[in-house]
This record gives sequence, C-alpha cells and structure tokens, in this order.
Amino acid sequence: MTKKKDDYQLTPIWKEIEEIIKWPDFKGTPMKTNDDFILYRKIINFLYRGAAGTLFEIKEGLGEKGLKMFMQYVLFFLSNVENPGHYYPSSLVKSQIKQIQEVAGLFDIADTLNEISQLEYSKHGENPAKRWRPDK
Repeated sequence: MTKKKDDYQLTPIWKEIEEIIKWPDFKGTPMKTNDDFILYRKIINFLYRGAAGTLFEIKEGLGEKGLKMFMQYVLFFLSNVENPGHYYPSSLVKSQIKQIQEVAGLFDIADTLNEISQLEYSKHGENPAKRWRPDK
C-alpha cells in the first residue's frame, strides 16, 4: 500500500527550510513550498512510489547485467528529445524543469541524496547512520 504524503519524512535540510518559510518575520522573497520542493518530491516519488521498485524488479529478475542494459537504454531514451524514439517532455515537464533550474543554486544534489540515504539507514535502526556518497 502506498503511504500518504505526510508519512514521508523530510531530511534535516528540508525540515529547516520548511520552518524558515513559516516564520512570521521572514523577510526574504516568499517561497512557495510547492515550487521549491519540486525536485525533492520528485526524488522521493522515484524512490518510494514505483520507479525504484521497477528497477529492483528488473535487477532481481534479469540480474545486474540486465539492469545495466536497461539503464543504458534509459539514458539513450532521455538523451535526445529532438529525435523520434526518444523521450518527449510534456509542457508540464518543461515547466517543472524551469522551476528546478531556478532553485538549483539553493542546494547541492549530492548533499540532498546523502541526507535521504542517512534517513533510510536510520529508519532501519542504524544510528549513527551511514551516508551515501557519489563517486568522485
């Protein structure tokens, strides 16, 4: 069964941002939670609402080699939106890309994924939690 949106925990950095936005004396440019959390929500949706599960099924059913081949195809599919046979972004996707680009300088994707990783380890009782780090 799919969890409700409220059941998903925010990582510490996003909890802090959420609290700052709520302060009555916040003098910065008002931020819309829906706009500024778009990439974070997309990552959470990917991990918990199906796409990562599909990748896991492919890995378990076809092995690492099958998963690598599938991921190569996904990268090819996303690589050239100008040509037929590749992903074609809808106007909604294009709009969300612009929103993500506008806030991209406010956070580091590696740190965000690191925080999500730590949260996952801690959910399983491993404290202090390990953290994922991208290959450098």
